[in-house]
Amino acid sequence: MPSATPAATLLWGGWVVTGTGVYRADLLIEGERITHIGNLPKDRWQPTWHIEDVRGCFILPGTIDLHVHTRDPAKPPVYATRFSETRSALAGGITTILDMPNTHPPVTTPEVFEQKWQRWNRQPLWCNWALFPALIDDHLEEMLEWAQHDPRVPGLKIFLAPSTGGLVLHDWTHLNTVFQRYAGLLVVHAEDPRYFGEKPTYAWDYPKWRTRTACYRATQWLAHLYLQHRPDSASAAYTLPHVHILHVSTAEEVFLYRRLPSFVRQHFTLETCPHYLWFAAEDFYWLGKRLWCNPAIKQREDQQVLRYALANHLIYTVGSDHAPHPVESKTLKEEAPAGIPGVRTLLLILLEGVTRRWWTLTDVVQWTAEHPARLLRLSDRGVLRAGAFADLVIVDRHPTAGNTLSYTCGWHPYANYVFTWRIRTVWVNGQRAYHLGRWLVPAGKPLRFPKP
Repeated sequence: MPSATPAATLLWGGWVVTGTGVYRADLLIEGERITHIGNLPKDRWQPTWHIEDVRGCFILPGTIDLHVHTRDPAKPPVYATRFSETRSALAGGITTILDMPNTHPPVTTPEVFEQKWQRWNRQPLWCNWALFPALIDDHLEEMLEWAQHDPRVPGLKIFLAPSTGGLVLHDWTHLNTVFQRYAGLLVVHAEDPRYFGEKPTYAWDYPKWRTRTACYRATQWLAHLYLQHRPDSASAAYTLPHVHILHVSTAEEVFLYRRLPSFVRQHFTLETCPHYLWFAAEDFYWLGKRLWCNPAIKQREDQQVLRYALANHLIYTVGSDHAPHPVESKTLKEEAPAGIPGVRTLLLILLEGVTRRWWTLTDVVQWTAEHPARLLRLSDRGVLRAGAFADLVIVDRHPTAGNTLSYTCGWHPYANYVFTWRIRTVWVNGQRAYHLGRWLVPAGKPLRFPKP
């Protein structure tokens, strides 16, 4: 397997997976883009092409992870960097990450965003990237005006409750201004701190602190606010921001969402994360504080409802909520930081759900590629079609031991599992960037987004 990517590569004999179906096809990559998908007879092959035999493999659009915390830049000591975390993401089949703003310093002004963007752009990274700024009580008017027009800004992040980094929109009445003046993507950490319980004494008490009621009430309030501000006609709904609720963890939020009118659900969507699909509250007894995350992992019944909601298209995307806290800090006797590393296992866990018949391959492509691309208004990423960027991942049915998936933070909670799928090859912008455990070339680029 050559390390340098040739001018044209034909992926021959694989199964192409889109959001509408799975079919046998050849896929031709020339330069940065896909130029042909379909049957390509051998008499049309060119001698300059590199032919890659992918029979028995599945070709998926590269995963777009809307929810990553690289913690870069961070306070010393530094356990992870943008380079190490995009490297881990690439090995997990992720070709684009969107980094969250709770870094050091927090990204709450255009000036800090510019500093972070220039820092990230100093060297090529392993996957494509973009940066979310945060909306807090200060600089609100300035941020709304700037985010509406800067093409480097994918949207705005709002924390309604404290989490790692301390970024909180304390005065929720400011959201009225946001709904009136901003028409882009709004991603929200939805917990209402008024419904938090007492801080936990033991690891298994964490859901009693970050309660299910706090999640439900915040999501309910946002849905009410959206209905309050919606125009009379459904066709004018784009004058409001698209509200995307991150890391949904409770059955009540799903039931609330199911009751919303369909035209509201087009612009008010939900995300969940793999740890809510894989773990439940009883797992705190053996994994302890390593499972602490915000919102907290809930009960087995919530897990079942979240799986049902995904399979029935009530949840729009799945993001990793990757947070690379070192194992030393996650095992402290005192309060440990909230967050779970997850970019290397996001796609593997969803593929495991295919094996267990929770959902289908086409569902996985929708949640991880097509729907995130639509939220970001990226018409030429997250899809497999001629003319689109060649961001893709090739997977096959081959065991992957969890204890072989390493992070710079030194741990992840899936080490005792053996997954039934393997991330075989990942292409980023037309370059083979990862193949069978080898990182080949950092081909990621900063993304730019069309503005409404």
